[in-house]
Amino acid sequence: MFDAASRVVLQERLGYERYVLNKCGSMVQAAYGLVSAVEMTVNDEPGHVINIAIQDHLGAGHALGLVQDASPLLFSAAFKLLDMAIEWTIFENQGTCPWRFHQKRAIINAVPSAITYPDYLQADAHLRGVVIALYNQLAEHRNAITHGDWGENHDGELRFDYVVQFTGAHVQVNIPFQSVLDFAALAALVGDTLVDPALQTPFRISALRWLTDRIQALHGGAVVNALVPQFVKIRRVTTWQALTPVEVDLAAIRQFIAEAKPGVDTFFDLAVDATTPAGKVDWSIPSEAIPPGDNLVLDHNWDQYRAPAPQAPTPAPLPANAPCQPNPHWAGTVPDRWPLLAAFVGGCLFGYLVSTASR
Repeated sequence: MFDAASRVVLQERLGYERYVLNKCGSMVQAAYGLVSAVEMTVNDEPGHVINIAIQDHLGAGHALGLVQDASPLLFSAAFKLLDMAIEWTIFENQGTCPWRFHQKRAIINAVPSAITYPDYLQADAHLRGVVIALYNQLAEHRNAITHGDWGENHDGELRFDYVVQFTGAHVQVNIPFQSVLDFAALAALVGDTLVDPALQTPFRISALRWLTDRIQALHGGAVVNALVPQFVKIRRVTTWQALTPVEVDLAAIRQFIAEAKPGVDTFFDLAVDATTPAGKVDWSIPSEAIPPGDNLVLDHNWDQYRAPAPQAPTPAPLPANAPCQPNPHWAGTVPDRWPLLAAFVGGCLFGYLVSTASR
């Protein structure tokens, strides 16, 4: 259940929706100023550095207008992604899945549930409950956009005003553009992390929980008061004089981050640039591999994250049948030097004969 082969199928089915959601998300980030991960350099002595890179994108305002115009499409793509994730879950459990929404809702809403969910959706009751609630609450909105006169789009805000086809209920509700963006971000993150379990890092799970608070008005469930997740790149620069393995004070780094970025749920990658008696040594350690303790000893157990030592270039060997190369001092000039050589030898011989004859 939920093996690698089944995730390939899921990846193929979610291809269009993931592309639309992630592409629109990138356009919105560009419109507001694309902010890269914060980089912090921690030195041996105070004088630490914090860098934030902000890029300006030409035409970003126009791109935001395009996303606002496509807000109904964005909402529909987000719901469709959740729909296909639900279908995949039901199929993995039962070997088949009905195609009507109300039939799928009957299966996932059954008590007690006979469905096992994939990965963190099984382990985290809150995230599972939000996904199910979004599926229950938003299905009629998606149907109205797809099949009928649903309402109007006002600068990205979806103003629903429609009659449910089978019940005759009159629905009037407004979903702000920011809520559409947050719903799209959550759906895209669910899709990405289910397709590739390696992406299910603590940072992304924290981001999912934070997004559920942002769209509480859509799912109607509990608020978990999740802190804003932020990802930081830490570069620890140190001169290590001892002959023992380099050590990193993780408690001090976490304290520095907490003071620099208060009130957020921070995760960090760690790069260590160490100058040791044996030379310069670098490590690059991903967030999920950093231990929870206060001190990190970079012994041989961390060699997989250690940069390879630079190697001196090795000259290419000559082919076995390569011809002998002449001395460059003589190459091309030997014929011109033969007269000088002959005169030198002759002079020496003449001097020897004269000295011999005079004895």
